[in-house]
Amino acid sequence: MKCRRSHFALKHLGLALFMMLSLSLSAFVMPQQAANASTLEYDFGGVKVGSYVQVTFPFSTPSGGTITETKVTFESIDNAFSIVSDTCTNFNNSGTCQVTIRFAPPTPGYFLSPIGFSYYDNEEYHSRTYYLVGTGLTGALPICAVSVSPDRSLKVDSETDIAVSFKVKNQGVSSSYQQVLEMPFDATLVPSHTSFSDPSMWVSPSEGGKVKIELPDLAPNETLSGTVFFHLNPDNMPVVGKELSFNYSVLYSTDQLNPYRPKNNYNPGILNGFQKRVAVTTVTGICTSNTVKVSFTDGNRDETVGKVMPMTPGAAEAVAGTKVTVTGDMFIAGELLSTWITTPNGQSTALAGGRADAAGAFSLTVDTTGLVAGSYVIAIYGHDSEITGRTILTVK
Repeated sequence: MKCRRSHFALKHLGLALFMMLSLSLSAFVMPQQAANASTLEYDFGGVKVGSYVQVTFPFSTPSGGTITETKVTFESIDNAFSIVSDTCTNFNNSGTCQVTIRFAPPTPGYFLSPIGFSYYDNEEYHSRTYYLVGTGLTGALPICAVSVSPDRSLKVDSETDIAVSFKVKNQGVSSSYQQVLEMPFDATLVPSHTSFSDPSMWVSPSEGGKVKIELPDLAPNETLSGTVFFHLNPDNMPVVGKELSFNYSVLYSTDQLNPYRPKNNYNPGILNGFQKRVAVTTVTGICTSNTVKVSFTDGNRDETVGKVMPMTPGAAEAVAGTKVTVTGDMFIAGELLSTWITTPNGQSTALAGGRADAAGAFSLTVDTTGLVAGSYVIAIYGHDSEITGRTILTVK
């Protein structure tokens, strides 16, 4: 029986790869990748234990032939990979079918599973096997968020108090320890006092315009929070129009399990048992918060204790039928965002979400076609920072 090259491939082999992500326990972003032409593998990357990622692979058969006995073959090791849906088995047609695979590492380590697609075309047999690989990760994953109050404006006055609140949550599967929070502050400010959720948190002497706070160990899914209060510096008072920015970072250590990966070996039988060979190492990381801003104007004004912040522009006008673009820059880099628009009668409609860029910013364009005249609210919500960016839109 004569065999020839299969007509299915992944993205870089001529067929677009569509990805559908499904996350549990934490928001996680998998970068789009393609199969390597020499190793014929698709790498799901690192996924923390307890989470999963789903990817949909399209396979194709040629046109003009008689396609029969289409079949998907799949072997999962330790149930790390599984088939969620399969339209390719018994497809028996020309065109494209799809198989959705879920990678959910049950333990730390390196996992591999083969997936094959085969069919007969006018009684000629065609097949090709690809290898799905992925890594089960451990380690801490602190998420750092900050907010400020007053959140709308500040008054140049010696009695002005500024409260900068922080929250650190460990979304990883291991504890973080040896943690130090550093919060820089402007020369026009002086730290006055603090309030912490855990009495074992303590403040080191301020150095170089930074507040330094020693944090206790943080177990998975636990949260530490607190507030640093500032007065205005009597020796360096700000001027009206000055903008203040607040953020912080946390330097931490965590135990990371580094899985062993066999090189150039795609035999599942040989690989089985190796994925649990891991080495424990201590690594350090940095958690960087979002940045929030507030300016000095004619008075202290607080609306939401930092939960809702104005975007750029804070208010906009548009003629129905035109488009308006708003930008929020108060989010954590890479965090998941939801967006919506609320009509004058209070009904909200979801818009296209996304993720903040590396600078914590996200732009949203709203088409006002079909909107009646009135006042609308455009909102962007950060799922980790728990801050909502808001623009008031007046449609004429």
